[in-house]
Amino acid sequence: MSSIATQLLNDIAALRSKVTKALDSDINSGNKDLAAQQRKAAALRKKVTALSARLAKARAAAKSRATDANKAKVAKFREDLAVLKADLKTVNDGKRDINAAIAALRQLQREHKATEKAIAGVQREMQKAAKKKPAAGKRKVAKKAAAAKTEAAPAEKAAGTAASTAKKAPSKTATPVKKSAGSAKKAPAKKKAARAAKPKAAASEA
Repeated sequence: MSSIATQLLNDIAALRSKVTKALDSDINSGNKDLAAQQRKAAALRKKVTALSARLAKARAAAKSRATDANKAKVAKFREDLAVLKADLKTVNDGKRDINAAIAALRQLQREHKATEKAIAGVQREMQKAAKKKPAAGKRKVAKKAAAAKTEAAPAEKAAGTAASTAKKAPSKTATPVKKSAGSAKKAPAKKKAARAAKPKAAASEA
């Protein structure tokens, strides 16, 4: 695998890690915000419940004794209760928004994990292919070496044949073969016979 491809894979891995951390951080932050909104909503609900009870008592008192003070108390409780209900509605709307944001982040997280899985699979395939196939330069060198070996094969064969022929052929400066002991013994006998035959031939001529 080339250095550029390796660098790109490292950059992709770093970006994947950053995206994962960012999504996790955003989801955790959203959960904290949601918990805070839930606490606010719970506190407001308690206030609304308490003020509703006080308003009910004030109304009962205003019915039994329709005084200006009782009427003013009922009007004040109503106003306070309306404000609390508006606050509670705002908090509940905020909760819904946070829940929607968290759901969107979780969806992004699922998609990111699926993308990560696909990228990891591609990286594994690339690494396997890089291990199986040598680099282009190595392939060229291997091809050249194979071609050179093929070209040198006939010359090597001819050289081997010449060497084997030279081993088999007799040398011109070979030492003469020694005569056997039998032939050496026969030579003096022949000379003696020749010397004995010469006087006989001379006597016959005379």
